Amino acid sequence: MERNKIDYLVIDSGAFIKGTQLHELSDNLYTIHEVINEIKDKATKARLEALPYELQYKEPSQEDIRFVADFAKKTGDFSFLSLTDIKVIALTYALEKQFNGTEHLHSEPNEQRIITKTTNKVVKTDANIDGFYYPKNGNKSESDVKTNDFNNEKQIENENDTEFISNLNATNTSPNEEDEDDEDDAGWITPSNIKEIQQKVSSISLTEETSQKTIVGCITGDFSMQNVLIQIGLNVVSLSNGLIIKETKQFVLRCHACFKITTNLMKKFCPHCGNLGTLKRV
Repeated sequence: MERNKIDYLVIDSGAFIKGTQLHELSDNLYTIHEVINEIKDKATKARLEALPYELQYKEPSQEDIRFVADFAKKTGDFSFLSLTDIKVIALTYALEKQFNGTEHLHSEPNEQRIITKTTNKVVKTDANIDGFYYPKNGNKSESDVKTNDFNNEKQIENENDTEFISNLNATNTSPNEEDEDDEDDAGWITPSNIKEIQQKVSSISLTEETSQKTIVGCITGDFSMQNVLIQIGLNVVSLSNGLIIKETKQFVLRCHACFKITTNLMKKFCPHCGNLGTLKRV
């Protein structure tokens, strides 16, 4: 099954270094001169001198560069991006704007939501342990403590008996039951079928929704670039298989002094404890 090609593909240096077969992904390959200048290893330089396809160089406008820089500051990725990275994203944005317009693109990052898990569970300990104090209504009589100790001992004995019986049944499992277990593995990824599944995944073509319009994408392995591209609404192409990436990580800042979390990724001082340099991106 032949894969549908991307109409316009913007290339980051990672694709050249990895040796991705870019001509199989698109017929219109774009990049900027700074990307080529970033490449220093001899093997990649030799491949660039004998490319079986033509590279098109195009510089993004200052307006697009400014838009991407401001957007990256809002997502917290600006400090992790070089000027070359920003210009590559800006070129992708410019091509998308040229061929598909900006109605479907975002001018602000998606709001990040933090889900915190709380529990009201109270852990109770034996009241006879030295060093623990409990209110009067939580004290137990000596007879209650002895009764609980007896019940706990009986429960442990029952659990040991159950474990012994289950181990005995496991050793007496018949070959037919093992065959049934093998049949239950159907539909799972195992060492025996992983290559077949990878071939099926790599043959998946672009969705009908995206194939109805001109597809502009950027191929990069930089996570910060991927985050900014996807937050804007641009297509990101994987280095490994050429498929379009739909989701990426969402980052927050966590203070390693007070362990509080903030979604404002431009903060330098912790807004809770006021410490400098304790905020780490997680």
